[in-house]
Amino acid sequence: MKINKDKKNIVTVIAVSLYILLIAVIKLFPHPDNFTPILGLAIFGGAMFLRKRIFLYVTIIALFVSDFVFNNYVHPEYFANKKGIIFFADYMIWVYVSIVLIIFSASFLLKKFNYIKLFFTAIGGAIVFFLITNFGSWLSSPELYARDFSGLLNSYIAGIPFFRSTLISNIIFSFIVFGIYDIAVRYIFRLKGVYSFNE
Repeated sequence: MKINKDKKNIVTVIAVSLYILLIAVIKLFPHPDNFTPILGLAIFGGAMFLRKRIFLYVTIIALFVSDFVFNNYVHPEYFANKKGIIFFADYMIWVYVSIVLIIFSASFLLKKFNYIKLFFTAIGGAIVFFLITNFGSWLSSPELYARDFSGLLNSYIAGIPFFRSTLISNIIFSFIVFGIYDIAVRYIFRLKGVYSFNE
């Protein structure tokens, strides 16, 4: 019986990992600025982190693979002034700091999961991403923003149009990501006790 349970868990880990990778790959398709499932994936990774710690690493690796392909093969023109393979672009550090914070915040906020909590977690995730990435933009772009409070404020003002897109997409994709997984686990495959959010 234990062997069967272990095999079931291994299959589930593989299946969920592939699901996470698929979500990350969606970023590679044409989309409006900041309208991606990446933050929804981070929230999902945080909720899954509670069930199995390996999903923290799976989420980060999936995001890195997605970024690697995006930077080198989808939009290499963004790095025309750099030679060779782009493994880690300067902007990515701020994105990943915010992603890790969102993952751990979600793991705390979604200990007892429901879709109302997910809604507010999605809003909070978008705000965290906005604050951190625009701070990073201000810090790393002295040619664009003055090194004072007014420069920081200008960087946040410039990011407002992108924040709208981030907020809307994060709410939409969070519900899609969790909804598809929840339906698959509970109704299609009828798996009980296997990383379910509602048990």
